[in-house]
Amino acid sequence: MEIDTGASVSTMSEDTYKEYKSKFRIEPTSAKLRTYMGEQIPVIGRVIVNVNYKKENAKLPLLIVKRKGPNLLGRDWLNKLRLDWKDIFSVVGSDNQPSDLNVILEANKEVFKDELGTVKGMKAKIYVDENAVPKYFKARPLPYALKNKVEMELKRLEKEGQIQQVEFSDWAAPIVPVVKENGSIRICGDYKVTVNAVSKLDNYLIPKTEDLYATLGGGQEYTKLDLNQAYQQIELDDDSKRFKRIGIRLKKQKCVFMAEVVYLGFKINKHGIYPVESKVEAIDKAPSPTNVTELKAYLGMLNYYNRFLPNLSHLLKPLHVLLQKDIKLNWEKEQEKAFIESKQLLKSTSVLVHFDPKKEINLSM
Repeated sequence: MEIDTGASVSTMSEDTYKEYKSKFRIEPTSAKLRTYMGEQIPVIGRVIVNVNYKKENAKLPLLIVKRKGPNLLGRDWLNKLRLDWKDIFSVVGSDNQPSDLNVILEANKEVFKDELGTVKGMKAKIYVDENAVPKYFKARPLPYALKNKVEMELKRLEKEGQIQQVEFSDWAAPIVPVVKENGSIRICGDYKVTVNAVSKLDNYLIPKTEDLYATLGGGQEYTKLDLNQAYQQIELDDDSKRFKRIGIRLKKQKCVFMAEVVYLGFKINKHGIYPVESKVEAIDKAPSPTNVTELKAYLGMLNYYNRFLPNLSHLLKPLHVLLQKDIKLNWEKEQEKAFIESKQLLKSTSVLVHFDPKKEINLSM
């Protein structure tokens, strides 16, 4: 066995278990294992084995896994056995990240600096209609619980040069403070009531999620990159500053380098695309709708995963009938049956494999 101080449990491959024709009976276990890269390791069960090392004797658990590779001696065994480290021939490193990834991160440490980056070689400009009339909105009242945080964030933005005080302005938009997951404040501007209405927009076709997922075939590892204060890294030109730094920075804590990532409600790995378990659970726990608004909300959640659900429109026909104009919401057995079956269909769904243009395509009508 190889010592892996980064593994919390000790494991043996199914092949090794069969090779030694072990007399130990495999017991069921609820243990779930994942590699550091996020790839799930199928656990077959566990066995309790007698371990003898010099004068040490113990009965210890060993998880049997359906996976190729070395058998690992993890921390659960190390805590029970006093090993003579001079006798150890192989130790698997316990770094928190794979060595290849560490090399990549170290080579690109400049982009992970905890500071605001500046996009080089360009400035953002806001184009407005020539006859646009400036709009000035007074500040909106703030909840008392947010006042100090907002003031501190404004001072930070000013100190970093992201904003600056002005004596007067023809334009002013109210701020919208957003509380982030870590409790800090993101300050946004409600520009829809001011400059947005008179801006000349550069129309850009944003790719659909279907277009993005169609390019994932053959991928093994996936990366999510989060720009640190993304829009603040683009400097406004002098003319546009009155309406209101390529040297960008990434937020390392929110970047993901994994064999499996969650993106826009979908779990993605080399095998394909899956619905996210928490979303499926939320849909499964949804109560029967009592009004049209609740029915629309349920159908909206379910329709987000329609690519996994064959014949969904046919199944949901009794529910869609209730959305017709002048139809009273009468929740009968037919609707309840379709409601329950749609949940079961989502829970039983399998993986949607990545699109591969080299493979044969079958059309079903």
